[in-house]
Amino acid sequence: MSAIKIECVLRCSPKEAFALWTDSEKLKKWWGDDNTYRTVEWTSDLVEGGTWSAVFEAPGGARFIASGEYQKVVDPDRLVWTWRPEWSPNTNSLIDMSFVEHREGTLFVLQNDDFADDAECSQAKQTWSKITEWLKTHLAQSDHDAR
Repeated sequence: MSAIKIECVLRCSPKEAFALWTDSEKLKKWWGDDNTYRTVEWTSDLVEGGTWSAVFEAPGGARFIASGEYQKVVDPDRLVWTWRPEWSPNTNSLIDMSFVEHREGTLFVLQNDDFADDAECSQAKQTWSKITEWLKTHLAQSDHDAR
């Protein structure tokens, strides 16, 4: 196993889904929870070849950083970027996201590959599944708040 794929339907337009992954203020609202960690900083140059950097904070206050580079930016259809977490210096994986119009919102597909081994791949699948759940929960709460 050297790649993962996660698919789900997001209850928003592809444009909104793309923005939730690329607009730093929107992203910080949903990426994380009080029991795991929160995204406290996200900076990016959203162009092909541009860089991004994130600071996450655990409940006890410990901070950790991830960064990478945008390989492909096609708003609102596709986002391809690298992921380099400082806590795992040998990791430099590629994330390929697509946002496709769907009758219920957006079909979101996340593919992540280039893992060092199966254990790293398995951990990444758990992590991206959790992150995707945070996004879906945020959208459900936003939808509820709009009523």
